[in-house]
Amino acid sequence: MSVRGGLSVRPAPLGADRRPLQGTSDQIVGDLRQLRDLHVDTVLLETRTRDLDDLLGIYETFAREIRPGVA
Repeated sequence: MSVRGGLSVRPAPLGADRRPLQGTSDQIVGDLRQLRDLHVDTVLLETRTRDLDDLLGIYETFAREIRPGVA
């Protein structure tokens, strides 16, 4: 099973009405853990970026702060 969603890492927590895969690194880790518990084996992440440096920064944050919390 796979899921496709928009990744948006924010410095401060978002409220109860936030979308999945958006918020702080901890909130996103929680979302990914829930997906894993539902036996989702592939997550396709999309981002909105201003330029290449912005894109690299988003995925570096993901690799450093989010992925290790799910593995």
